[in-house]
Amino acid sequence: MKDLRVSLQDGQFDLLMENGKFAWAEDGTAVAGQVLVRLQKVLGESIYSPSSGVDWYGIIFKANVPRAEKDIELKRAVLSTPGVNGIASWTWTQTGHTVRIDATIITDYGTETIAGDITPL
Repeated sequence: MKDLRVSLQDGQFDLLMENGKFAWAEDGTAVAGQVLVRLQKVLGESIYSPSSGVDWYGIIFKANVPRAEKDIELKRAVLSTPGVNGIASWTWTQTGHTVRIDATIITDYGTETIAGDITPL
């Protein structure tokens, strides 16, 4: 299915359809907020978007999973967020059941910083 964006005169858009679902896009701050929400979700918990979220219990919280695989899982959740075009910088640390992420993401609106402790909801 084709993606659709309804543009305003300044070239920005506030309504988009991705994968057949409508969503509001406001600015880079809104995109960064959506990234944080997706990082807090457990993969598969949403019936509307089963691919959004992080496999916290199958990958992140398992001791025998390599750090590189955990890194891929976290980045997958970020990069699959609508409005995110890339990651400019990325670091993360894990303490127990909390992950600290410090990143700069490239959005449709420019770069945004994400910094904080992430714990699944």
